[in-house]
Amino acid sequence: MADPKAPLMEIIPMSTDYDPSQHVAPNISPSPRKQSLRLRVKELANQFWIWEALSCLVAAIFYLAIMVELKRHDHTSFGSVSDTKTVGKRKAKAPIFPILSFLSAIMKAAMLMPVASAISQSKWLWFRKERKLAHIDRFDEASRGVMGSIRLLFTVRLMHFAAIGAILTILALPMDAVIQTSVQIREKLVLNERVFNGQNIPKITNTTFVSRTSRFTANSTQTMTTPENPWPASNLVNAMKFGISYTVGLQDIITGNFLVECPTGYCEYGQYQTLGIAHECIDISAKVVSSADGMNYTLPGTNLTLFKTFTDDHPQGLVVATTTTKANENSFPDSGPTIVRTMVLANTFIKRPGGPVALECGLFWSVKTYRGSVNEDTSFLLSEKLVPNITTNWAFDRTLNRMVGEPEECWVNNTILTNTSSFYEADCKNQVSPRGWLAMENLMLDEQDGMVGESVMYDENHFSKTNHFITNVYELSLRKNQTRFAASFDTMMSNIAFAMTHTMRNTDQEIQTDLKILNSLSATCTIWCSITI
Repeated sequence: MADPKAPLMEIIPMSTDYDPSQHVAPNISPSPRKQSLRLRVKELANQFWIWEALSCLVAAIFYLAIMVELKRHDHTSFGSVSDTKTVGKRKAKAPIFPILSFLSAIMKAAMLMPVASAISQSKWLWFRKERKLAHIDRFDEASRGVMGSIRLLFTVRLMHFAAIGAILTILALPMDAVIQTSVQIREKLVLNERVFNGQNIPKITNTTFVSRTSRFTANSTQTMTTPENPWPASNLVNAMKFGISYTVGLQDIITGNFLVECPTGYCEYGQYQTLGIAHECIDISAKVVSSADGMNYTLPGTNLTLFKTFTDDHPQGLVVATTTTKANENSFPDSGPTIVRTMVLANTFIKRPGGPVALECGLFWSVKTYRGSVNEDTSFLLSEKLVPNITTNWAFDRTLNRMVGEPEECWVNNTILTNTSSFYEADCKNQVSPRGWLAMENLMLDEQDGMVGESVMYDENHFSKTNHFITNVYELSLRKNQTRFAASFDTMMSNIAFAMTHTMRNTDQEIQTDLKILNSLSATCTIWCSITI
């Protein structure tokens, strides 16, 4: 066991054999010249802020690089909208965003280096007066990042030059996001360059068409019983029946959009015109007269009569309709040439405080002006908006032996044609031949397929047999009041006009337009881009 009183350190005398003159020093050959050069360069760089100046130069170079990159991508296409399903995915494909992130990160680091050095050096100016020693930590933290700069602002309270550096450090935080948002991503339509050659469509690249017509002649008719008794072609007969039926059931399963070949989904057809059929309806219920004995309703000027209830002598009238080819300028003063006028008297309403409803509707020849387009707003189907207030002047041309309608403004391929154009005769003089006109009248006056007839009730379980038109009118009147029936019948007549116009347009006359594709991500740096950076 060691002696507790023993000394803690034992002094050993130096050996008498040690000769300092025989000691060999290590062979270290310092290079004072090189060491002095490094120190002088470092001192010179610190004295004249050379590293900070170089950092500013690097920041300026990368700033210019960002400007060049923005200019290089200005109005540059990054692909078609139809290639992806969402805008977000299309934007993610744009190469400009990661490039901007890389350049802005280096630029920001280079910009903040002299700011950090200035904050570090400015603390000595701060301590020219008596300050707390803890403020040294505040300046050191501020030179390292945003949180330290915030603390320094609370310390110096904008009363020192260092506060400017702290503010710059804080403002540099969202610099990447600001640079990214100063790039606008636009989508614009350009001509399509892809060839579409489907099984049921013609080979098209950058042009497509929508059908129109300026003729309705004997070529669109057929002989029904004798050559003197023409009817419209079968497709027009079916079109009229489609229009009659559409309001009662077909509208739930069939769309009335005109089909065009627009495989890219972006086609602007502009304004154009086509010969067609228009309709107009008015409510003439006020003209209905009740008989003196209160047994029936009649419509003066027509043969329409409805018995209010069924008796042993007569059935109860439900719906009765008649059609005539005579025009009525008092009812329809601003319409085109009359094809037919139809009067309907209906008395099947559950709610009928005002009695039956009488309606007068006309179908007329018309030159319709449309503005057509296909895009995402139209669900990539053709949308045709009727352009109002373009008057058509109708007159019978004895030379052509046809009714001719000339619109005051003739629109073809989104261009107004004048009478000096070589295409004016074919495209602007809309013609209806007498035989074509007669065919339309014969169809609509026919007792089986036309817009005439009646529906009566003999007793609670027995009804008369009716044609297609009267059956659908009766269906419209069930479970509806007078106002709703009038609106529904107007819609039926509108559908008849639309369907027959639609069918008439399937001719060799077409409107040509550019087939476009929506090119996504055309990058543009805004005017304030440079300021924000």
